[in-house]
Amino acid sequence: MKKQLVLFIALSAGVTGFAQKRAPIFHQAMEQFTITPGKESSSYTFSATTAAYAPLTGATNLATTYPWDDPEESVPVGFSFQSAFGASMTSLSFDISLGGSLSNDFTFPMTLPRIIFAPYEVDLIDRGYIRGVSESAIRYKTDGTAPNRIFKLEWENAGFYGEFDEFNQLNDFVNVQMWLYETSGIIEFRYGPSSIQSPLFSFEGSDGPLVGIADMDFANEAFNELMILTGAPANPVVVTDEINITELTGTPANGTLYRFTPVSLSTQSFEQLGVRTYPNPVHDMLHVAIDNVGKIANYKITDLTGKVLDQGKITGPKGSIAMSKYPNGIYIVTLEVDGQTAHQRIVK
Repeated sequence: MKKQLVLFIALSAGVTGFAQKRAPIFHQAMEQFTITPGKESSSYTFSATTAAYAPLTGATNLATTYPWDDPEESVPVGFSFQSAFGASMTSLSFDISLGGSLSNDFTFPMTLPRIIFAPYEVDLIDRGYIRGVSESAIRYKTDGTAPNRIFKLEWENAGFYGEFDEFNQLNDFVNVQMWLYETSGIIEFRYGPSSIQSPLFSFEGSDGPLVGIADMDFANEAFNELMILTGAPANPVVVTDEINITELTGTPANGTLYRFTPVSLSTQSFEQLGVRTYPNPVHDMLHVAIDNVGKIANYKITDLTGKVLDQGKITGPKGSIAMSKYPNGIYIVTLEVDGQTAHQRIVK
């Protein structure tokens, strides 16, 4: 991103008071940053499922004095959340966006990587902004006990600045939550009731919100890793390069749950299972060597969206998995031996 970003930040307005529009830094980076060669995202797998949406109770409201717009507040996570991108964080900041995204806390100069969480990156605003009385909460809480705590953040009844700017009304609304899991490192985006009657204006010319996660390198104006969801909200496609970025084509339905699971969840390595895979990178055949003759390894090949491409069994001491039919990219190989499971990233 160009150097004027620092100026954009310095001139930006806070969570209280009336809005002074500033640059949507994360959204602009989608257009201006590059992806670091060879670093397309491989730290997480993605899945889209459903779960009943429940508003947070007993949570802390971020802004209660004035209707909010362009929040820049920080929120405490309640524990040290370890991102699979390699950074840990105890607080999150809204400074990277216009209300629908957060990052690990704000620092000057921006030389450290910024881990981005974008459950609903669009210019959000308190629906009470016109009347001067807050009608939309940004709430957070930490549930559970160590080491199994969950940080939860909710945008309740949030409106859209684009609709306000065009019509001086705030009828459209959305409910969104983000959950961060202490031990597993899982990231979840959960979507509740919404009503978007003026999508052209609420999404300011886009088809829907920008949704995903990223590891931004401000110093080199690049993404170290990137996972952005595009296409239909019910079955989105994961994009891991900045060339093909588009927003979702609509808003996720009530009960939609997007989950980003660290590839490194397994406590076992292939070596601990007595299994080796080679070559990596692979071209045609991925070979699997099993230390014990007669042992069986159940295998599964998935892409970064979590879609299962192939599965089967290999009996020791050696077998092969055909990879030539898949396009170049990063795949996850899961092996299960004697009830123990491990994962490995394979580059093709």
